[in-house]
Amino acid sequence: MSNTVWGTLAILALVGPIGCSDPTGPMTLRFFGSSSVEVTRDGVVSGTTTYMLVSLDDGGTTTIEYVEGIFGFASQGLGVTQDVLILSDGCCDGFTYRFERAS
Repeated sequence: MSNTVWGTLAILALVGPIGCSDPTGPMTLRFFGSSSVEVTRDGVVSGTTTYMLVSLDDGGTTTIEYVEGIFGFASQGLGVTQDVLILSDGCCDGFTYRFERAS
């Protein structure tokens, strides 16, 4: 029994850091004008599209809808506070992207 526990801990010690690594690398999100957005990963533009803000009738929720999907989604929840932008996916795992304004 103790061999199984030590074996499991050894596997977690080896695999754990890989699971916690950043899969996307440095990412930048830039909004141009009133309807254009660009995603840059590692200094290379990986996607551009246009978007529209939609206010829902559920008490003030705002979503951003993309003409072409970005981050794999056609729409995301939108939250803005001071210099922080939060985009949340309402599907599956509920992944959240957090962006801070560069100084």
